[in-house]
Amino acid sequence: MKIVVAIDGSQYSQSALEACAARKWPAGSEMRLVHVAGPSDDDLVAGIFSILGLANTDEDIIKAAEAALENISIGLASKLPDVSVRAELLLGEPVKVLVAYASAFGANLIITGTSDNGTWEGFFLGSVSQGLLEQAACPVLVARASAPVPEASRPEQVLICVDDSACSGATVEWMISQPWLQGCRVCFVSVTDQRPEPGLTEDSQATATQLLSWQSSKVFAEQLAHEWAVLLQDESRIDEVYSGVVEGNPADLIVKVAKNWPADLVVVGSHGNTGLAKLVLGSVSQAVTRRAHCSVEVVRGIESRYYREIRAKATRENPLSDILASQGHVSQGQESKRGRISVHSMPASLLM
Repeated sequence: MKIVVAIDGSQYSQSALEACAARKWPAGSEMRLVHVAGPSDDDLVAGIFSILGLANTDEDIIKAAEAALENISIGLASKLPDVSVRAELLLGEPVKVLVAYASAFGANLIITGTSDNGTWEGFFLGSVSQGLLEQAACPVLVARASAPVPEASRPEQVLICVDDSACSGATVEWMISQPWLQGCRVCFVSVTDQRPEPGLTEDSQATATQLLSWQSSKVFAEQLAHEWAVLLQDESRIDEVYSGVVEGNPADLIVKVAKNWPADLVVVGSHGNTGLAKLVLGSVSQAVTRRAHCSVEVVRGIESRYYREIRAKATRENPLSDILASQGHVSQGQESKRGRISVHSMPASLLM
């Protein structure tokens, strides 16, 4: 696995480094700590020096920055003996340079840091952070500074947001490939529209059809989330997996569920269909990344292998499949041969 860690020298870079040290990476992984300095960056190493507890000087800035980055990489490498860690100092426009470097390196993941109060600061202020999330060709982990540390008495808790899209399928499959997920407690959540209120009309048949359509969509969402949960539990051998569907504003509810559980990591796809979770980059995933109390991983640039199969199974096992078929929800797919494993319902207390 290849990982690019964007370093800007601020305290928020430390959260990115801590996220790197905390994960169990596949043996032989390659990690690059990258600092991009703009052409007019006179304070290039001020932040990096603050991490090391050193004073800034008027000496050769580039060499000093390279030395500081090298020291950081050595410290991180000592915590990750099975990972090759190296530092890179680059010049140019941060988003373009980081995205180009990650692409040329063949990165599977980019890690950045952000503040603990839901605002972007320092190197990742506004356009840079947004640019990484929009332009990167791979998943981006936004590690939040001062995120709660999981209690020793419980495993790490990961909230995976899903909807009816191939992007969500890719999100689940990306998480299945992560060796550090073993031993975690995972909850799948999907968000549907709120139950429609009966209109002020005498057309009872139209009202009934509207309510039935909403119910069929909700049942389909529940079954789809359940099928993804079963796949992940089967493939990753995770003991505790939950799934559930909530109604309302996607960003608000994802942030609420994440806080109430509490989640240590929220995972979302970079886009989705209208309806269900509506995980559209620039809206829901951006809002969750900014507002969540914990780190957020935005998955993009990955093709789903199982989406059609899982969607077809969710449709077939839906008791309202006839209604779904009339609405164009039925798709073809192969029967999964994976064993059925128990998935728990999401506790109602997460919405309190």
